[in-house]
Amino acid sequence: MREEIAAWLFRSRGLTVNSEDIFITAGATHALHLLADLLCMNSKKVLIEDPCHSGMLKTFLNKGCPIEPIPVDSQGMRTQCLPDGRDACAVYVTPSHQFPLGGILPAARRTALVHYARENGLYIIEDDYDSEFRFCGEPIAPLYAMDQQRVIYVGTFSKSLFPALRIGYVILPKPLHRQWSDMRTHADVQNPPFEQAAMVEFLRTRKLDRHVQKMRRIYGQRRQELMEALKEAFGSGWTSYGDAAGLHIAIDFPGKCFDEGFRKGCLQNGIDITPVEHHCIEKGRHQGKLLMGYGHLEPEEIRKSVLLLRDYIESAAGTVR
Repeated sequence: MREEIAAWLFRSRGLTVNSEDIFITAGATHALHLLADLLCMNSKKVLIEDPCHSGMLKTFLNKGCPIEPIPVDSQGMRTQCLPDGRDACAVYVTPSHQFPLGGILPAARRTALVHYARENGLYIIEDDYDSEFRFCGEPIAPLYAMDQQRVIYVGTFSKSLFPALRIGYVILPKPLHRQWSDMRTHADVQNPPFEQAAMVEFLRTRKLDRHVQKMRRIYGQRRQELMEALKEAFGSGWTSYGDAAGLHIAIDFPGKCFDEGFRKGCLQNGIDITPVEHHCIEKGRHQGKLLMGYGHLEPEEIRKSVLLLRDYIESAAGTVR
């Protein structure tokens, strides 16, 4: 399994990885649970993107890890806002497609982040979220390619295949191997072997490669459908974030304020949508932004949903500031 993942990473991401550095997990969330136990010692902080995936944030919080939010803009983590790193043990980032704003961390910030980790003796947890589905430009090299001693790479097949598969992986620096193995042995020993055997065959025969290529075309068409539907429904009164990759887009409606009340009202009207504020640690910076996932929708469903959203925003104009 580890050898096939190493080969897949070389084909898909241009990464040269020693298979002995790969450890199998039950998805990215499981990996973060183990990494929290492994790294969060002596009350040291995890520096985490803000906004970030609320589920990932809760993983660290539930493990008792102190958190310090680092602001995010359209290009990802604002590395110039990183604090003195003496009290930190790790930085959690999604550099290939930041969740939820979708930014791709530029070269200068990647270099600054790696230098920061080296200078402070901490680890970068690179969650390679949605990296397979990029719709324009060349593939972005992971942070792991810049420093294999300071970067912990977390990957999963949940997005490229299906969430119920529960197979992910971590690429660990060698000093962490023994402690990880001890923790895993006393936690749940290993993943079920049958799913892994099937996944090995899927990788070995390059069926995953062909599947990802096919789905990239389909998701690209759905992305385009969403952009066109938004333009027809809202004209030019919005700005998109993160539309170059992934399976969701963040849309900024200047002057609007979307809160949990708006989200509940949407659900009551048949619209499942999330304000970006839901994923913010420090509230108030992204009140006019909505997250729109489209990977699971057919084109006609996308257009219908956008029209429903437009109608609800217009009908709730008195409450959506």
